[in-house]
Amino acid sequence: MSAWAQLGFVGMLALLATGCACGRYGTVAARRTLTKTAEVIDVYGFGALLRPGGVDGGFTLGWRHATYIGPRLSHDETDVCARWTFGLVPEMCAEPFFLAATSLGGEVVKYPTVLQAQVGLRTDAFTFAAHADESRVVAFRYVAGAPEQTILAMNPLPKLPLP
Repeated sequence: MSAWAQLGFVGMLALLATGCACGRYGTVAARRTLTKTAEVIDVYGFGALLRPGGVDGGFTLGWRHATYIGPRLSHDETDVCARWTFGLVPEMCAEPFFLAATSLGGEVVKYPTVLQAQVGLRTDAFTFAAHADESRVVAFRYVAGAPEQTILAMNPLPKLPLP
């Protein structure tokens, strides 16, 4: 094993032993579910959780469950499948369309449009449907606890010049 691999392994053990997570690594468990039209990633974490970027960058001291839903880009597999990973959160294939997060403890979070801080129990849900210069028709269905039933179909509308 190379020196970098050994250092990474020691770093991962340190994060797991202390109840910490940084970015996609540490005291986290993630379930990635692929449906015919969507990719759903549920992330469960506890301890000191640092998220250095993304749509919900911030810091949580306590417990957090976040659900990220984005469009499925590859339709090679049509079967619905779910896979758990521990200590590592898989990367999404596309930018998320939907985010739902519940945390218990202290949290500071920076969403694209707002910076929030809280202590206690907190639940948020956001959609990131389109950029300011585009429009989309979206068919979306999500049932908490049943990610295999998620439907997400997005079709961009043609850009029309403003008068």
